[in-house]
Amino acid sequence: MISSVRVWVVNYKSANVLRELLADLDTEAEVAGVVVLDNGSPEEDVRELLGLAQSFPKLTVERSEQNLGFGAGHNRIAALTRARSGDGEAVWLLNPDMRVSPGTTAAMLEVLSGTPGAVVSPTITTRRGNRDRIWFSGGYVDCYAGRVEDSQLGRDPAMLSEVPDVVSTKFVSGAAPLMTRATWDHIGGFDETLFLYWEDVEWSLRAVDRGHDLVVETKHPLFHHEGASSKGDVKARARAYYFMSRNRMWICRSRGASVGRLLFGTGVPALIRMAAFTVRRDGRGRLRRIASILRGTLDGARTPYVTMSARGAVETHPPTAGNRPQEGDAAG
Repeated sequence: MISSVRVWVVNYKSANVLRELLADLDTEAEVAGVVVLDNGSPEEDVRELLGLAQSFPKLTVERSEQNLGFGAGHNRIAALTRARSGDGEAVWLLNPDMRVSPGTTAAMLEVLSGTPGAVVSPTITTRRGNRDRIWFSGGYVDCYAGRVEDSQLGRDPAMLSEVPDVVSTKFVSGAAPLMTRATWDHIGGFDETLFLYWEDVEWSLRAVDRGHDLVVETKHPLFHHEGASSKGDVKARARAYYFMSRNRMWICRSRGASVGRLLFGTGVPALIRMAAFTVRRDGRGRLRRIASILRGTLDGARTPYVTMSARGAVETHPPTAGNRPQEGDAAG
């Protein structure tokens, strides 16, 4: 039984909501420590973050002078903590804008202990209007259609009482995956060329390629303050749509989808859906976001994407008892 976990958080202008997450984790006995990498936030935010370390003894703060991106930030934490981590220790990547309910950590570790080599995600909810809705609870990737399909997206969390405690998935959100350190090392870190968005999709596909199960624990959902670091920042929101669109093209192309199919065939509905979503979301910066979607899509279509494996950038470690695919698992 894996009994403890170290939490990794990449922070960018989110110290105000990170305080709530740290308070939640402080009550979870299984959390042995929290490492937060500040990813080039303004000095005011950094000062607030360093102040949090005075209130939360489990917290260690590391700093990057520039914004490395989500994936590179977690890779930096992995490198910084390598000497302190054992193969059998669990690591839990969490967005700073998450809320963790009491008992969630123990439930996640129980699932992990019963599924050697797995990556475990909780169900994640968020607020839509005046109601809580499911934001992530598993799904699949259809690269030929250029889309990620969240199986329960937008549904009432009350429906979770009708599903099994643990369900299989084809991808996990990067917002809250938990695994042993050995599993992280075997899969390799995030692809840093993606910078932001779809890096968790690429990582999930690679995890499955290497023989790891991906599962969702459904009974202890986390709450996500979606977009806490970019809320109200029109330029940041537009930039996010650029990376989302470019990386979607890159990854789907790397998995066999042609540019023609993605631009003029089965990928068209996903492109229209993304544009429609940003139009509905709010009026400020609407044209800027649509322009970013088009620019990102075209850049993703005309520029090459070389996978981490092809670049030799995936640092992996031989399977151990903690990360070895079990008999009947998908072949790596």
